[in-house]
Amino acid sequence: MSSRHKRAKKEVGKYSRAVVRQFAEWIDVCSFRLRLKVAIKIIRGKL
Repeated sequence: MSSRHKRAKKEVGKYSRAVVRQFAEWIDVCSFRLRLKVAIKIIRGKL
């Protein structure tokens, strides 16, 4: 029973790590888009 519990914990850890990685990528994309928008605004303001 305890070994099965350990394995379940490992699976959950693997899953949560994947979710965290996905979330980090999503945040990177969002911040990149935000920076892109700001850069475009600045460029348009200078033109």
